[in-house]
Amino acid sequence: MTAHTPDAAPPPELESPVRIRAHKQFFRRTLQAFQEQDAAFQPRPGMLSVVGHVHHVTAGLELFLAGVFPAMERFKGREWKSRRGEGQAWLGLGPGFTSMEWTKVSNENLSGGSDTESPLAFALRAFDETMDLAAELYGQLSREELLLPLPENPIRLRTPQEALEIMIDHTAHHRGALAQYARLLDREPKIPYFEMSEAMHEAQLLAGGHAP
Repeated sequence: MTAHTPDAAPPPELESPVRIRAHKQFFRRTLQAFQEQDAAFQPRPGMLSVVGHVHHVTAGLELFLAGVFPAMERFKGREWKSRRGEGQAWLGLGPGFTSMEWTKVSNENLSGGSDTESPLAFALRAFDETMDLAAELYGQLSREELLLPLPENPIRLRTPQEALEIMIDHTAHHRGALAQYARLLDREPKIPYFEMSEAMHEAQLLAGGHAP
């Protein structure tokens, strides 16, 4: 697969919607290790719970999208509705990347859920819908638009392409943290990239085999 940098538009096989949908699948595959009763698990007091991590990732998606799209002419007037829960505002809409207050809000372990949907299922649905929206929005940008300069901001993101890279990296970071949570619960997370447990993957490698 061809390598690229945030300063260059990606080749077709690395186009934004394809990458966003792939990372959605990677995240979801890791989360398959958890059961509903694991939603409130925290390794230590004050740390994010399992469901808190999922809400935090979704909030991060909102922040990165807010810093790129609402200011673009074609997206002005669009309704930005958070999927994180009733009454939750889309993070970063007003200030975009100019405020880091979003971290305090998104670190709250929002419960969500209902009589027919568990808190973890609710959080994952919000994640899915926000990732789908990210794929839709980035899919509307041309290669030239991916490299347009963004306003100055404390995160120092320069272009929509760079915002995408950090957005994906942030999602992957929390995916890795959740894999560690699963191991602490004596559950076995899958390799994110294909349908195989870590133990089976390691056994194949030791035997000289290859992943599917």
